[in-house]
Amino acid sequence: MHVGVALPVTLDPDAPADLPAALLRYARHAEELGFASLWVTDHLLTGHAIYAVPRLEPMATLMHLAGATTRARLGTAVLILPWREPLTLAKQAATVHYLSGERLILGVGPGWDPAAFAALGMPMRERGARTDEALVVLGRLFREREVTHEGRFFSFSGVTIDPLPREPIPLWIGGGSQVPSPNAPNPPVLAPSVRRRVVRAAGWIPRPTGTVDQLASDWREIRAEMAAQGRDPATLARALKVYVHMVDTGDRAKAYAIQEPLVRRVVSSQFPWPYLTQIICVGTPQDCVDLLRRKIEAVAATEVILGDYVLDERQLDLWAEKLLPHLH
Repeated sequence: MHVGVALPVTLDPDAPADLPAALLRYARHAEELGFASLWVTDHLLTGHAIYAVPRLEPMATLMHLAGATTRARLGTAVLILPWREPLTLAKQAATVHYLSGERLILGVGPGWDPAAFAALGMPMRERGARTDEALVVLGRLFREREVTHEGRFFSFSGVTIDPLPREPIPLWIGGGSQVPSPNAPNPPVLAPSVRRRVVRAAGWIPRPTGTVDQLASDWREIRAEMAAQGRDPATLARALKVYVHMVDTGDRAKAYAIQEPLVRRVVSSQFPWPYLTQIICVGTPQDCVDLLRRKIEAVAATEVILGDYVLDERQLDLWAEKLLPHLH
């Protein structure tokens, strides 16, 4: 199992003044400590009902990281696919992949933010169909030359995207069940459309807002559909993304007193703390280890992506000391 790091690419008021340089230091330190991958997420607008701060654009951020690292894979967890015209995205992805030494993993999903879809002039009801068609387009552009496509949303003839990867860029699908919340914009279940995408993809990134039981249920559904289609579930990468802020104390109340304000810098206060403690790794180091191990077992994870709410290299050191020995 590989363990990676999701970089907190948030523009919160307490972010380092030298954020571009701080991101590079953080990425290099993660690589030096042995973390296998570096990930960024995607939010076009500041989603005030969910996230309290804006975030950097993911493909540009990965390009920023590509030249400062040499070994760690670079990924999106996840990129909102219907927001992007697939030929342009294919060119961006192929460029990042080429300049990084072919280290890119493209994790994608259909998105959830009505305000972003409205700002883009895109009906939200089309997000699933756009996602499915874009996946077909990207899959061909990463494999073939002189691609012709006639679809509902995209049409082109004889297109080749260079540099064509030696091996297709992996496409991983984000989605799954999550803890019900009145503030969450998506249904709390694994949608059949998401399940179908996962079964056809190279990998799956479950929602980080799912409980252990929900993760296990989703994985059972996906395995059953893969078996029905004659595909070995072992061929599907399973990348579990979990948010962690570790405090080196055995006192849970003391840990919470430090962790909650940090989480609140990014996550909307509309989400109650008991809700958040079901899905993120907080409390004592042992609390974090216990929850993380149960989530890993629920999906038989092949990859774990550890994310924090603040850009703090000391967290990387704590993870390397307190978490990594329990995850291999």
